[in-house]
Amino acid sequence: MSPPVRFLFSRLCASRSGSAAVELALLLPFLTALLFGAIELGRYFLGEHILISAVRDGTRFAARQPVSEMPCGGPPALGKAAQVRSLVRFGNVSASGAPRLGYWTTDTGIEITITCTPGPWSGLYAQHPQGAAVVTVSASIPYVPLLAGLGLRVPSLHVRAQAQSAVMGR
Repeated sequence: MSPPVRFLFSRLCASRSGSAAVELALLLPFLTALLFGAIELGRYFLGEHILISAVRDGTRFAARQPVSEMPCGGPPALGKAAQVRSLVRFGNVSASGAPRLGYWTTDTGIEITITCTPGPWSGLYAQHPQGAAVVTVSASIPYVPLLAGLGLRVPSLHVRAQAQSAVMGR
């Protein structure tokens, strides 16, 4: 004779076998999201670090160019601007090789501005009546997360960096 249904149900509710598997099944989506979030955050900060280093390299290169090619208050010489953009994006002035970040597709987000700091200067800037030229290189590139490759929609994020230095010439 089979036991009554009520008895089987009460035995099933009192049983503890399989509770660990149920707890894991409930927590696994949260733990997976936490893992992928940590990986994505690490990738974002690595990209930001690489971009900051790249912008500093470009600023340092631009600051060592002759003052005549980095005019105070005007755009840099056309060839020099292209070299700075290539140095920021590729790590060399010839625009060859892979970009510093794999998802960096164009150099349209790289801006080069030159401003003047007026005042009576001595030394290097005494011969320049407009004052000291300060070059600022900034970059803003769209960040492409890993999850975008899976077809998940993600908000538009940008990695940004900026550096500036006085133009000192060679």
